[in-house]
Amino acid sequence: MRTLFTAGILAALAAPLNAQWNPNTAVNSLVSVGVTDDLQAITGPSGRTYVAMFQPGATSTTPWLQILNEQGVPQLGTNGIQFNNTTPMSTYTVTWDMRLDAQEHVYIGFTGTGNTDAVVHRLDSTGSHVWSPSGVALGQGYDVKLLPLANGDVMTGWIDANGGGAKLRKIAANGSFAWPAAITVPSPTGTGQVNIGEMLEYSNGDVLVIYYVRASFGPSALPYAQRYTAAGVGVWPQPKALTNGWYVYSNRRFPLTQRGDTAYFGMAAASGLDLQCKVQRINPLGGLPWGVNGKEFSTLANLYERNLTLGIAPDDHYMYVAAEVTPTSQGQMGTMIQKLHLRDGSMPWGATGRSLFNISSRDQSPQGELGFVDSKPVFVYSDGFNNGGTPVRLLAAFLDTAGALVDTIPMATYAASKGRVHLSGTTGFDVTAVWSEDRGNGSLAFAHRINRTPCPTVLAGADWGSSLDSAWLWFTGAGADSLFWTLGDGSSASSLPTDTLQHAYAGNGTYTAWVYAYRDCGNVDSASVNVVISGIGMGEKPTKSLVISPNPSRGTLSLQGGDVAHARLVNSQGQIVAEIRDWTGGEAWVLPEGLANGIYSVVGDQLHILVAVQR
Repeated sequence: MRTLFTAGILAALAAPLNAQWNPNTAVNSLVSVGVTDDLQAITGPSGRTYVAMFQPGATSTTPWLQILNEQGVPQLGTNGIQFNNTTPMSTYTVTWDMRLDAQEHVYIGFTGTGNTDAVVHRLDSTGSHVWSPSGVALGQGYDVKLLPLANGDVMTGWIDANGGGAKLRKIAANGSFAWPAAITVPSPTGTGQVNIGEMLEYSNGDVLVIYYVRASFGPSALPYAQRYTAAGVGVWPQPKALTNGWYVYSNRRFPLTQRGDTAYFGMAAASGLDLQCKVQRINPLGGLPWGVNGKEFSTLANLYERNLTLGIAPDDHYMYVAAEVTPTSQGQMGTMIQKLHLRDGSMPWGATGRSLFNISSRDQSPQGELGFVDSKPVFVYSDGFNNGGTPVRLLAAFLDTAGALVDTIPMATYAASKGRVHLSGTTGFDVTAVWSEDRGNGSLAFAHRINRTPCPTVLAGADWGSSLDSAWLWFTGAGADSLFWTLGDGSSASSLPTDTLQHAYAGNGTYTAWVYAYRDCGNVDSASVNVVISGIGMGEKPTKSLVISPNPSRGTLSLQGGDVAHARLVNSQGQIVAEIRDWTGGEAWVLPEGLANGIYSVVGDQLHILVAVQR
């Protein structure tokens, strides 16, 4: 028996080049050839990824920006651009900030450690300066914080380096100051050092400011909130204390998000030696409906909770929270997750939350931000004993809305420690991460992107035709990338959806053929068809002496080696499309006008030959 393929006409499709996002998780995509040990990264709605970094030199560290396009190709050369070369820098950095607005303008605020000058830059999505190349000078200060506003302005916060306290000042979209002078954020206790923490914008242009009050030189501080008008006037008569005696580290970033004008603030807080994660809801009028300490992430005893990340599902009424957990000895780490209703703080997973990765020596703990793909949470986590010097892997954890771990996908597997890890963004079905690691040439910035586009469905179907001992089978389904056939007589074959399969059977009978239709991304469907063979033994004669030419034919066929009383031209679906009687040797058979190009069978009492028609 024999099986042949008749190839359909295939259109040449130009596939997009996507090799720039290197799929090899031990190689990844290099962001910049310049060494960096301090970076931040954000992926915008366009799919472009913006990476700001400081590159150390012999006498100073310099600020650089790189932009990766949607395919992961660096847009600003192999090293990026040095976006500031006027602010004096020493060989170290202090806390700084990077933000992106809806138009993908990049805002970067930092302190020149050579003289404590605090500056803010605004660049467009191509890396060009919108304001002066030297930035907007805030004065001498530390710990710059930024909030791009809907009208193009940007709110800035910092600590006055000369002892003047925490400052707020709005910069207009054109780079001029919108306020005549900075305002000072006072300590509600009248003492202590104030640090600006996180900020968000209300629908009327007011700004919520989370700030911390330190009682001493150390970073431990109490968190407060105040709402400011667009002109910089405090709205609430008194700032709102967000905890009752639980302290946070003022030099760390904590997640602040919103649904409408209701804000949600996540914090890793400490009371004495107890370390717990909490989420506080802040109503637009300043109310704290979830209590003076907010909602507990988990009520499990004998565990410390640290390094939380959270996010609100785009089309749901729930918030998802992930946090690193340790035993009180803090020798090993794991990850727990929690789900809270935005209105009342109820927890469908229970007050204890759920353990996603058990506490173990693998130290599987969340790193960076939490995002959403198809309204389901995803975050990056490290896997491996994480002491800052030993090799770890980075993976993306994909959850469903019930808190089950659906999948873990490696993102960075080179055997090295990882630092400055950011889940820079989830756009559509893409998940992008940026981090730094030393692979032997100094600490470099790398990026990786995972695409989680759902696999489309595939529908199987088949039909057939037969002549004498042969059957033609073709695919009638949709959405397949490849096919596999079982032909009912112990034979099998693979083909493309555009192919027509010809198979010769050994005996008359009914054969059940199955076609399995596959998507490259994993989906499969199957269907069966009954093939009837009844022409074996019906006057077949050897055909070795008969030859048909030309083959391929451009519209005529000629027979050599004998005569045929009745010949039929059969298409790949088993349909007779032309016939000739009393076909004599050497006679030209003119085929019908409009006959489609393809493979046909010429069958008759003494022949069964495949011919190609190519006009």
